[in-house]
Amino acid sequence: MNRSRSRADRGPRPTGRDLIRSGLERFTVDTGAAALLRRRQAGKRLILAYHNVLPHDTPPWGDRSLHVPIHRFRRHLDVLEASATLVSLERLMDPTPLPDPRPLVALTFDDAYGGAIAAIRDILLPRGIPSTVFLNPGHPVGEPFWWDVLASSTSRDGSLDDSLRDRCLTDLEGDRTKVLEWAATRWTLDHQAPDSSFLPVCGEDLTPMFIRESLVRIGSHGWSHRNLVALSPADLTRELEQPLRWLEARGLGTNCGISFPYGATNDDVTTAARTAGYPWGLRVSGGFLSAGALGRNPLNLPRLNIPAGLSWRGLAMRLSGVGAS
Repeated sequence: MNRSRSRADRGPRPTGRDLIRSGLERFTVDTGAAALLRRRQAGKRLILAYHNVLPHDTPPWGDRSLHVPIHRFRRHLDVLEASATLVSLERLMDPTPLPDPRPLVALTFDDAYGGAIAAIRDILLPRGIPSTVFLNPGHPVGEPFWWDVLASSTSRDGSLDDSLRDRCLTDLEGDRTKVLEWAATRWTLDHQAPDSSFLPVCGEDLTPMFIRESLVRIGSHGWSHRNLVALSPADLTRELEQPLRWLEARGLGTNCGISFPYGATNDDVTTAARTAGYPWGLRVSGGFLSAGALGRNPLNLPRLNIPAGLSWRGLAMRLSGVGAS
């Protein structure tokens, strides 16, 4: 590790709340309490939402809450393989129970970051672990996401201010062009990602992988990652229908679900998604699937978001049901 890095490069100092949480995680896991609680989750279903996975020694950049270091991701997988049954998202959506005393867990990745795709190829596939990637076919090739640009341009620790994020999602509809044009009038923007791991992989480049690998599935994340809740009916329809046409043209559209961009959805979005032909839809918040959720409201299913700072003990706690809600 390069110990000459500044405090800003290493991220914010732990707060008192961080230290308390870390202590609670250590106590719950190391005393065996998490394992005892986990028995109550037997047969329950949990969808994990990752974004990116960064290779060793990658310089910090972007919204750091989204970019999980590869060593931590490997440790997460060790915990998951020891404590859960890892299944494909399609199998998890099948209400038929499995004779397994452990919770069923499916891995998903939003945005098709280059680092996440490399982790799928180099780590998940050799381990035989299935996963689903949600991508935006309409995102400009080779260009970073707006939230990474703003986090690097407006803060020292790679965080995105809540009020700034809300402004970008509501007034500017989460539209990349609108956000960056508006932000350029206020800040000098840092568009230069230090590594291709921070950039989304072009959908065309991914198509052969999705066709070839039975363990990797694809889903829609909207056409260009706009905030569906903020759109006009016509724009909402386009954002939902264009990815389906793109996927179907490449033979990838069978039973394609959607991960709602920013996790944002409401009744209008749900109705439009159903009309467009999506059989199910995922938020980016929540925890275990409740009994009957698959049949009752398949277009509003929860996932457990995995932030970059979540420790392996923190993940073990969530698998036991603590904090996974």
